[in-house]
Amino acid sequence: MSTPNPFETSGNNDVENGTDNSDSNAGQFTIGDVEDVDDESTLQPPPSVMTSNYDGGEDEEAPVHDQLPTPEEYKAKMDQHSAGHSAAFAQFSPSKVAAELSEAGSVVGDVHDQLPTVDEYKSSKTFEGGKKSRAGLYTFLLLFLATAIITAVTVPLVLKEEEKQESQANQSGFVQGGGSSGSSGSSSTSGTGGSSTSSSGGSTSGPATNTNVNRSRYQKTIDYLVDIGISTREELEDPSSPQYQAADWIANVDEYQIALPVEVDNGSDLIPHTPFTERYALAVFYYATFGNSWKYGLKFMEAVDHCEWFMDFITTSGSMVRMGVAQCETPSGFEDNLVHKLVMPNNGLAGSIPKEISFLHRLTHLVLPFNADLVGSSSLDGLHALTYLSDLELQYCGLTGQIPEFMGNLRALTNVGFGNNLLSGPLPSSFFGLTNLELLGLDDNALTGPIGPFGALTNLKSLYLEDNRFSGELTSDLFSDGWTNIVELDLSVNILDGPLPSNLFSVTTMEVLDIHGNNFVGPIPEITVPHDNLFFLALHENKLDWRIPETINNLVNLAHLDISKNNMEIPFPSTFPEMTTLRYLFTGDNPFEDHPIPEWVASMTNLRELSMKANRLTGTIPAFIGGLTRLQVLDLDRNSLTGPIPDEIGLLTGVDTLMLNRNLLTGTIPDTFSLMNDLDILLLDSNELTGTADVICQNANINLTQFVTDCGEPNPEISCTCCSVCCHDSNSTCNNFDWHVNLDPIWEYGFQRVVYSFSQNLLPPEDTP
Repeated sequence: MSTPNPFETSGNNDVENGTDNSDSNAGQFTIGDVEDVDDESTLQPPPSVMTSNYDGGEDEEAPVHDQLPTPEEYKAKMDQHSAGHSAAFAQFSPSKVAAELSEAGSVVGDVHDQLPTVDEYKSSKTFEGGKKSRAGLYTFLLLFLATAIITAVTVPLVLKEEEKQESQANQSGFVQGGGSSGSSGSSSTSGTGGSSTSSSGGSTSGPATNTNVNRSRYQKTIDYLVDIGISTREELEDPSSPQYQAADWIANVDEYQIALPVEVDNGSDLIPHTPFTERYALAVFYYATFGNSWKYGLKFMEAVDHCEWFMDFITTSGSMVRMGVAQCETPSGFEDNLVHKLVMPNNGLAGSIPKEISFLHRLTHLVLPFNADLVGSSSLDGLHALTYLSDLELQYCGLTGQIPEFMGNLRALTNVGFGNNLLSGPLPSSFFGLTNLELLGLDDNALTGPIGPFGALTNLKSLYLEDNRFSGELTSDLFSDGWTNIVELDLSVNILDGPLPSNLFSVTTMEVLDIHGNNFVGPIPEITVPHDNLFFLALHENKLDWRIPETINNLVNLAHLDISKNNMEIPFPSTFPEMTTLRYLFTGDNPFEDHPIPEWVASMTNLRELSMKANRLTGTIPAFIGGLTRLQVLDLDRNSLTGPIPDEIGLLTGVDTLMLNRNLLTGTIPDTFSLMNDLDILLLDSNELTGTADVICQNANINLTQFVTDCGEPNPEISCTCCSVCCHDSNSTCNNFDWHVNLDPIWEYGFQRVVYSFSQNLLPPEDTP
């Protein structure tokens, strides 16, 4: 299935050479509250892009998904939030005080919020007349002498006491930094370069500096990190590395000054999984992914417990989404909170996920989708030790290379999303041991290998493999022994072949089946028993033959059926009039026998889109078509329809796309077309129509992006002043796109939306009227 490009990183839903190359979406999994922004298509000729739900309700613009707010919404909220804080702070600002005093009639000079200057200090200590008091001088000398004596005595005592306290701390197993461990710390934090930072985090341009560097703590930090193996000494000594920056920050800059674990006296090894280690790993993650450029800082690098490094977002649906360190818990056998969820979809992460993430030992959710600049094959390296990981979402990133062998060791995984990356090659055999998987999205990559081994993933409910290079046949055991719990199955646009298994429709939990764009042959299997759940069936662009099975009526809730671009000969079974739940019906480009538009179409009042392109339709367009008032797309292109366009067509006021081109229609454009204010694409060329197009061109309420008639010179058949293209019978290449309907709903990861466009493939000469 094709997908829109969510969030701000938009792509195109293109179709080239008869192949759907649009992106496939991944995005909700278990967090499920993330929201999607509208998507666009840039196909030329301009396609119609529409959205709709499969809930049976009225077709309106599809609601946005439960995703994060758009940047504009977030900015507006943050501006209001900042304005509130600014107003409160202004009550205490020096300039505010000065202004208020000035308004009250007081004479106020400069109000400073810093120490006085040297000149000001001198001036404040000068007596009247500019003369200094000799008695004051003697007093000053006596006080200075006394202070020197006291300092000489007390300072050594204080230093000795500090050494004693540090020794006691070492014996207890911890080295305390300059602050208190476990407290919330200061609300402000020093960023890189010694500058104060806000929740947007520090800078990756260089290491943080601090005028009061605790060299002892810094060296112990380096030794500890090397000893537990989280980073190498070479990395920690390279000023350009994120490891160096993170170590310098946690030792010298971080005002929280979390306790540094040290070796216990009983000779046991250093403890690697501690709050200190996790704070360091998160700091490396921040610097390695260019945290200073994130969309939202999420309180990272602030002087609070790192389990508070998060922000909550209220979605347009009223749900709350937590981004950042979304959850910490205290595992059994541990005394401290450890990070369980790291959630940052569409947050502008760049670079690579550092290997130090493996020290987030108890991480269960790593949710980083839609970060397109998060690239490279090394981003997966740090996952090898995350044996508690259950939810892994890295779709719509820039991952390259092959899926590593160690992935098969992460047996706790239930949801995996690697869709829309640049992964290639076969999957490791160990991957098929992940039998706890319930959702697997590998769509839109360049992965290869046979389809058969996926049958070992018997707990799958959602499997998205579209737009790859998987091969082989769909065997009956895949459905009898393997995917017995499947709900959504998308295997489209691969190189699968062979006949379809007879038990294809035997899994009663299945709701979505999309196997279009493969090389399947033979008939569509019979549906032997009623199937209540399947509502989406896409079989187009294969080599299926014969006919739609007579038992199609057993799919009692089918809403979408696409059998276009196959080799079927018999148009429709006798049971097809019972398919009144259909909302989308596409039968185009099949070598059917000659037949008129079936009378049962009149009862299909739920139809939103009807495409019977190149179906060898004959006769006239029946008036009952005007009763399908929910239609948004009517495609009767490339048939042998005759007679006039019925006036009732004008009653289809919700139609966005009307294709009656390449037929044998006569007469004029009906006056009722003036009612069709929603029209965006109107194709009437390659007919025998005459008259004018004034009913369209003189209607200010109709704004077409594509309007094509036979208005070309010489001797135009229709006079048209607003057509985008004027064709002529002598020009066989005019508007010779196939205008094949490309309807690919996005069911991945809970989405229920439709992206709709037309292909721009040229028709072969033999198919051109």
